[in-house]
Amino acid sequence: MESSQDRVRLSEQINFSRQLIRNRNFEGAAAYLETLYERNPKNIVIMNLLRQCYGQLNQLGKSEELLRRFVNQNPNNLNYQIALAEVFSRQGILDSALVYYENAFNLNSEFNTARSQMILQSMISNNFDSQALDFINRWRETLKDSTLFALHRGTLFEKQKKYLNALSEYYPLLTDTTRTGKISEQKIKALLEFEDSKVEVEKYLLKQDDLYNNQRVLTLLSNHYLNNTRYDEAFLLVTLQDSIAGYPGHFLLSYMQQCLNNKFYEQTVRMGDYIFNIHPNPNRVIRAYFYYADAQKQLKEYERAVEYYELAFKSFPPAREKAEALYEIGQIYSDGIKDYDKALIYFDSVLNHYQSGVSFYNSKLAVPYCYIRKGSLKIAFNNFNSLYKNKNSNNIKEEALYNLGLIKFYNKDIDSAKTFFNKLMVEFPRGYFVNDAIKLLSLIDDAEAYPELLYDYSNGLLFEQQAQIDSAVVYLEKLVNSMNNMLADLALFRLGEIMFEKNESTKAVDYFDRLINEYSESYYLPFGLKYKGDILLAAERIDDAREIYLKLLKEYPNYPFISEIRDILRKLENSESA
Repeated sequence: MESSQDRVRLSEQINFSRQLIRNRNFEGAAAYLETLYERNPKNIVIMNLLRQCYGQLNQLGKSEELLRRFVNQNPNNLNYQIALAEVFSRQGILDSALVYYENAFNLNSEFNTARSQMILQSMISNNFDSQALDFINRWRETLKDSTLFALHRGTLFEKQKKYLNALSEYYPLLTDTTRTGKISEQKIKALLEFEDSKVEVEKYLLKQDDLYNNQRVLTLLSNHYLNNTRYDEAFLLVTLQDSIAGYPGHFLLSYMQQCLNNKFYEQTVRMGDYIFNIHPNPNRVIRAYFYYADAQKQLKEYERAVEYYELAFKSFPPAREKAEALYEIGQIYSDGIKDYDKALIYFDSVLNHYQSGVSFYNSKLAVPYCYIRKGSLKIAFNNFNSLYKNKNSNNIKEEALYNLGLIKFYNKDIDSAKTFFNKLMVEFPRGYFVNDAIKLLSLIDDAEAYPELLYDYSNGLLFEQQAQIDSAVVYLEKLVNSMNNMLADLALFRLGEIMFEKNESTKAVDYFDRLINEYSESYYLPFGLKYKGDILLAAERIDDAREIYLKLLKEYPNYPFISEIRDILRKLENSESA
């Protein structure tokens, strides 16, 4: 009979073996545990620790021998049957693996969902796909449940490229309101997006008798049509969906928002026109005024955009939306129409009547920017100074401080500009504008002995801020062509950026090429390469763009855009292999 002293000693020995495992000394732990196991052949803790060591050491033969003992001692333990099946599978002894999976299946004769999933997941991970399908079929027949393990079965069919079979498993789950239904929806969406399956999947969905009673399917199809620029089909389906549901409107609003987010501005307007002309209950779709106005603004239809922001202002009772509408109108007059006096009227209205919320704080910053664009730098400086000194969020205070330095730079007061930029770095060391401040300080330090260069760059920045792009280009070109080319690389980069923002891709590439060819050591060269790659990618010159991205990945691995480049290259690879 085992004494208490023996039990304490054994516990200490087991703890010692655990310590060896924690130290990743699996070989030493295995040797020690083997000795313990011979003296204690029925101790489950020792057996499991020894099994863990064999697994880490990839000693499959020893794992098999140990697990056979487990199974002989515990023939009704399903976990050991599965573990032994996995060891045989890893050794390539597939017939023996199947014997133990069958044993596990028989031990689950009363059907326990968790145990069944354990069996299936083990089989699938070890590539016993057809046998896993057979097990599912047998369980379904026993339980008379045609949707049992449908997600597992569908996934197995996808692996076999039997996409319609997979779809027939997922489709009935769309009525499920739990997580299972959501997963099935995502899987059908993926099949609709996959090149090899999307045509037959679409046909299958359109043939379903309950199509027009299944809102999930209608949404999947309308999104599919929209993402593939099949606008007429998408529009027809989503309006039908709204009609079938009793005109709730939220399908239409969701569609408008999706179009807006994807920059399908004409389609946003089209749905807005439908809503305003046809929909029986405009109060359900008031948010459409904003979406419609946002799209018109992007299309540079400024008068139409203002009209619908004004309708939004009149229609929404909450102050937050009213402030948003006024702020957006102010933005149109400031950035689009360039009527800064009128813009200030709207921003001031927000500040005077709606003194909280995002639009209030945005308007605070918008006012001094308007004065800069008007050329009233002194008023702009005083406004930014008030924002910096008064009680505001750190984000506003930092932006105000950065602009105080910029205005001093515009006014050629270089020493004061440096003071503000240094102050920003001390007060907001992790702020959004720190990198910009550092770049300007570096530029000033490099070119301070050549004030004419700094003044030309200052003029270029100011004219760009005031949306006088032609004048900004004149001063930047002056730096490019100067006998002293100290700031020429920066000027070329900024000219390329300006042309990129104006959608003048050919001119942008010309400037970036000059930067790349003439200033091989420039700090801005990798950024210019990135822009050029993006332009070529947009022009569907895939191989040229890929060559640039690979060069950046190899030669500039620590630049901030590298994660984005890896993502682009991954997507290119996936689209080509699809």
